[in-house]
Formats: sequence, C-alpha cells, structure tokens
Amino acid sequence: MRKMLFGFATFALVLLVLEIQVIPTALAAPSVSGRFSAPSSIEAGRSFTVSTTISNYGSTPVYSVKVTISVPSGFSANRQELFFGDIGSGRSKTQSFQATAPNYGTSGAFSGIAFYSDNMIGKGTMGTAYVWGSAVYVYSPKKYSVTFVVLATWGQIKSAVVSVYDSSGSLVAQGGNIARDTTSPVYVQVSLSAGSYRASALGVVSAVGGPPGSQKQSVGLIWITVCGGSSFTIALLPFP
Repeated sequence: MRKMLFGFATFALVLLVLEIQVIPTALAAPSVSGRFSAPSSIEAGRSFTVSTTISNYGSTPVYSVKVTISVPSGFSANRQELFFGDIGSGRSKTQSFQATAPNYGTSGAFSGIAFYSDNMIGKGTMGTAYVWGSAVYVYSPKKYSVTFVVLATWGQIKSAVVSVYDSSGSLVAQGGNIARDTTSPVYVQVSLSAGSYRASALGVVSAVGGPPGSQKQSVGLIWITVCGGSSFTIALLPFP
C-alpha cells in the first residue's frame, strides 16, 4: 500500500513538473509591433526619409522579419520591402527608405505588414503584424489664379460668392463678384495652391420676367483639382 501511494505521488509530481514546463512555453509567444516615422509636413515634390522600426516585446526571438510597404496615393518610394532579419526578445531594429511627395497638396500615411517566424529554420509558426504611420501633409507654396464661372440654370444671375475648402473642410479661399450685364455669368477669381478642393457658390438670381422681388438665393457645388491656372464652371440651382 505504501509503495502504491509513493508511486501515485511520484506520478502526480511528474505531471506537475510537465505542466509547469508546458505553461511557460505556451506563454512564450512573440509580440511584434512596428511603425513608420516621417515628417508631419513636406513641400510638394520634395524627397524625404521614412524610418521603420520593428519591436519584439515577446519573451522569445523572432526570425526572418520582413516588412512590405504600402505607399499612399500620389507618393513614391525607392523600396517596396524591408528586411530586418532576426530580432531578439525586448529588442528593436530600425531601417529607412526614401520617399517623394506628389507635386500637389494632399496627405497620406505609410503603412505595411510585418512577416516573421518564431523558429530559426523557418519551420515554426508564421506571424504577421500591422505597421502603421501618421499622416504626412503635403503643401504647395506656389499659388495659381483660378477663375470660377458662376451661372444660373434658371433666371438671371445678379451676384455670387465662391468659397473653396480643402480636404479637411477648412476654408482656404473666398471671393465674390457681380454680373456684368443681364446675360453674363459671374466671374470670381481666387488664388489656390495645387491640390484637390471642394468649391461651393452662393448666388442671387432673379426669375426672367418675374414680378419685382422675385430674387432668390441659389447654390452650386463642385469638386476640383488644381494643377495650375484653371477655369471651372459652377451651375447654380435654386433653394427648394
């Protein structure tokens, strides 16, 4: 009986030891994260450096780390992939590449996917991690004269005011004018940097042959892309 108890206790001790050994192994998983670092703003057409940092916060190394780069629309980069090799527990590695901003005002953020293995010879578990970056804002110091031709789809236009907003919804330019005569549209000129904008117009229109006091406000909206001196037409529609 004593031998049986001793054997059972020994078997239980072995199981406990095995359990203690297995649990840390299960918890010893890699924990990889990364980010792109770039200037917050850059002049249109200029080149700049983007740094990529990959960190391993896990308790085991990661191997054969590679990052594929996703370049924002309009930008270009001299690399599509970055190879970091092996990264030990609690370690980080940084690499850089060159990027070029578009020749017009816009914004965009670099992103990517990190691929890695938890086994030195590549036969272990393959993992992935998202690599993110903050937005890079591109500005164009050169401005162009842009003409808006505002006309009414009904009646005779008297005057108009044009407001131009950037992609963030901020007002960047505004101008107004009156019609030269009863048959002419209203021409409004503003100065804009190269880029994409939303332009809205508010005009005063009178119905042809209508009774006195029949003037009404009308509105129009268009999306525009400025690459130089341009002319755009906004057709006004009456308020309901």
